[in-house]
Amino acid sequence: MSEGSRPTRARRLRLLFAVACLSTLTAAQAVPTFRSTDLGALSSIVDESLAWAINDAGQVAGESYTPAGDRRAVRWGPQGLPTDLGDLSGGFDSSLAQGINDLGDVVGAGTTSAGWSAFLWREGSGMQDLGALVGAAGFSAAFGINNIGQVVGSRGIAGTTHAFLWDPAGGVLDLGDLPGGADFSAAYAVNEAGRVVGQAASGDGFRAFIWDETDGMRSMGTLAGGGASAAYAINDLGQAVGDVQFGFGVRAFLWEDGVGMTDLGDLGGPAAGLTRATGINNHGQVVGTSGSSPFLWDATTGMIRLDTLIDPLDPLFGLSLDDAVAINDLGQIIVRGPSPTSNILSHAYLLTPVDIAGVDVPEPIVVMLLVPGLWAAVSRRGRAWRRSRPGDRGDADPPGSAGTRQPSP
Repeated sequence: MSEGSRPTRARRLRLLFAVACLSTLTAAQAVPTFRSTDLGALSSIVDESLAWAINDAGQVAGESYTPAGDRRAVRWGPQGLPTDLGDLSGGFDSSLAQGINDLGDVVGAGTTSAGWSAFLWREGSGMQDLGALVGAAGFSAAFGINNIGQVVGSRGIAGTTHAFLWDPAGGVLDLGDLPGGADFSAAYAVNEAGRVVGQAASGDGFRAFIWDETDGMRSMGTLAGGGASAAYAINDLGQAVGDVQFGFGVRAFLWEDGVGMTDLGDLGGPAAGLTRATGINNHGQVVGTSGSSPFLWDATTGMIRLDTLIDPLDPLFGLSLDDAVAINDLGQIIVRGPSPTSNILSHAYLLTPVDIAGVDVPEPIVVMLLVPGLWAAVSRRGRAWRRSRPGDRGDADPPGSAGTRQPSP
């Protein structure tokens, strides 16, 4: 190549700058930034709330406390307005909500004169006791519901605890347990195909299970070197997440049919050995907690601390968050964070990606608005370099040239 046909130093700087901008834009689009909604509490006297489930409309199910201190099942709207779902008759004024479908139907458990009993709550008809319908002898609890109204949970029967699937049309089905087990199982989630996940006793100890109408209950096994396992959520693709016990710690996993369990890793630090995954959406995004920090995981970016993804203008920015519990198909996540009025109590928060939160200037556009200033800086750098080194011999880039900005770990 002749001297005149070689790329000039300025051209090379501009090329590097363009690559850096494209990389930055790609990272900004791949890793979301979140704005928060404080879901509040039923009372400022006991200013605490916990959330356990979210649907694709942004409605959230969980629990809070009345002014009298009674624990109550709550459904929040997308804007954070709580509704007290009440309780079952004959009990101790206590209830908690643990599952919600896209219709806004809520399931959970409430107290009766006989103890805890599963319930189904629907708009307009209120709270229905499912205890007798699922054939419970003593206690029962519902953990999940899908859009056709199938409810899963656990019930006491004849001295055992068994997972159940209740269908409004077909009644209750006892899911049993795994071979060699000691009559224990609990179902925690059900997808739109009626596939159920949870935990059951087996001849090898407690194991995560998946159940469907064709194959019945199957063990998901465990990670290499691990012990007891449990699955807490399943998406419509049949991917499930949960945790595996290792001594006094736990490791988060993703399970896929035909693949088995994949260890999702951890965020590092002294408490990294306590990592569990509790939610997954239909895009394969996983949420959970590693040590004391909530995380977001997907197959492209791996595991990222959620509190590093909070928008700098958000009230939660810079604060410590706990326990990411569930994620919907819009990428909205429910987490636990600080109560505005107490250093001891906590509130449930809804995290919404900025691209659907109504933010005027999404992050990629902010980056583009910065391009003219960055471009001027790079151009000045190029001019200064040319003044200090006459001519362009095409050798190594000068120190301090533009690089690719990586997302925070």
